[in-house]
Amino acid sequence: MFQYVIKRVLTMIPTFFVVSLIIFLVLNLAPGRPGQAGQQGMKQTKESAGQNESYRIFKEQFNLDKPILFNTRFSIDRSEVDALVQTIVRYRFQSREELQEAAIEQAHRRGGTVTVQQLLDSSEATSAKDAQAALDAVVAEFKDASSKSGDSYTFQLDKLPIARPPVGDVVLAQDEIEDMGRYIVPHLYQIATEHKDADWRWFAVQRLSVNAKRKLISEFSSDQQSEADRDLNREIDLENTIISDWTYARDANEEAQKAVMAKWGDWYKKNSGRFEYSFGDKVSIFFGDTRFAKYWGNLIRLDLGVSNLDRRPILDKILEKLRYSITLSFGSIILVYLISVPLGVFSAVRKDSPADKVLTVILFMLYSLPTFFVGLLLLKLLSIGPDYSIWPSMPPPEQLEATGAVVESWQVTASQIGVIVATLAFAAYSFRGMSDPDKRTPMGMIARGVMVLGVFWASSLLAQVLAFGSVSMFPTGGFSSVGADRDLTTIEHLADIGYHLVLPMVCLTYGGLAVISRYARSGLLDVIQADYIRTARAKGLSEPVVIIKHAVRNGMIPILTLLGGLLPTLIGGSVVIEIIYNIPGLGLFLFESITLRDYNAVMGVLLISSLLTLIGLLISDISYALVDPRISFK
Repeated sequence: MFQYVIKRVLTMIPTFFVVSLIIFLVLNLAPGRPGQAGQQGMKQTKESAGQNESYRIFKEQFNLDKPILFNTRFSIDRSEVDALVQTIVRYRFQSREELQEAAIEQAHRRGGTVTVQQLLDSSEATSAKDAQAALDAVVAEFKDASSKSGDSYTFQLDKLPIARPPVGDVVLAQDEIEDMGRYIVPHLYQIATEHKDADWRWFAVQRLSVNAKRKLISEFSSDQQSEADRDLNREIDLENTIISDWTYARDANEEAQKAVMAKWGDWYKKNSGRFEYSFGDKVSIFFGDTRFAKYWGNLIRLDLGVSNLDRRPILDKILEKLRYSITLSFGSIILVYLISVPLGVFSAVRKDSPADKVLTVILFMLYSLPTFFVGLLLLKLLSIGPDYSIWPSMPPPEQLEATGAVVESWQVTASQIGVIVATLAFAAYSFRGMSDPDKRTPMGMIARGVMVLGVFWASSLLAQVLAFGSVSMFPTGGFSSVGADRDLTTIEHLADIGYHLVLPMVCLTYGGLAVISRYARSGLLDVIQADYIRTARAKGLSEPVVIIKHAVRNGMIPILTLLGGLLPTLIGGSVVIEIIYNIPGLGLFLFESITLRDYNAVMGVLLISSLLTLIGLLISDISYALVDPRISFK
């Protein structure tokens, strides 16, 4: 058995790796970027240096500045950097006059095509009339040029694209330059020292003061730093502070520009080796400097990262939510098995009887009802309305006024009569034949009495719901009452939790009754027809002993196959039920994380759920041998 467990555990490692890869790719390739909901405003309003720096740190903290799976930035070409810089410079620095000249130049290249909208965007014109006048002037200019050069020009409205780049392209270009980090430092240095355009040189110097900074060791996990790491971080931080000041104003004179570039020249000569990569460096960067590699490096240390929203460790948040989901899900699982297995055994023993057929119809009707529908229905009928009472009676006026219910006295009387009739009818049916002393056993009388009380309670509840529209019998949501852990004793607190979880557990339980009971029924039917069961009966054993002692144990093997899918529910909880009843478990946590694109939290919950699925499958296999001696691990 030990060898079998070791083999299965070794098989789980690559399986878990593939599962984590799939989850990682799905989340990172989804529309939008992780944390976008919480950082969108920051991204769209990056107007100050502080905001720029804050957004840059946010991306570095969550590795959003790295490629997803493979990193080829060490081989980026100068032309790619030029294209990005050109987009930003044209948007931020070109004047209206320069854009107008660019428009006229494009019109010349394209046969004289120019537009009113173009002139509105690229000139001082404030109205279509002014733009039309400017257009007429351009037409005259090109006609004059045409007569001199012998070329022919045509002028058409609304065809020339606007010279200024779209805002979306500019934002993408800014993000790409930020994300490339140190890999484009050589190209930025060349632009700053060699490019003929002053705006290009100024922008390259500004980016150098950011991209040339070295990253601190374990910057966002100070508890993982050694003393040597802290000393090195102080040295790196000092260097970063110094080079962050090596910039100049856009209108600075030539001497100030040369002074800054002299500092960059000395620095680059000293540190150019950082940007020369050997084959081994390239392989390490290609596989290692990526989001997935960083994420798996954290997983090996059992670090699920921190939340994009409140910067709290994901593992701490999961453990905080875990007790709610375990209480809810584990309780519903126990109820499902306690109810389903006896129902399955009863259906197998009474196969094809009227009781079996009725039970099957009822279970599959329950199975067909959506959980969200039943949850909302129970919430409406049993949580909002006049207070429930054992015996139907007219609610106090203040309750009717608060709930808006309209109740007539005849409705209350009809409810009372209905409860009496239903209870007496069931009692007469249950106690029929009790005149025979052989059937009048104490346990039989007690069981029938309990069923009669149950019918009385159910009919009273149904009568009040029909009369009042709804009753207030259970809380509208939550895991416990406000202040319960402070004001109640331990027993009272547990009772309060159970009171709040009645409706959620009903919603999580009823759907599983049909599935588990059918598995139990089919498994037991196969066993009942076996030879050893006929032998047990031939020996004179009573039917209850044959079924419970000999048949049920082997007939429950199919149910064990479901264990692999049950453990994840202890972690995942029920998203729908936790939302409807406002239970702060992992299901609600997962939903909120997906909505806010807190991808570290989503990956943490899904990975733990996947791991528990693999553990559940292993437990299922081990359980086979414990239940059925014929199964071995060889």
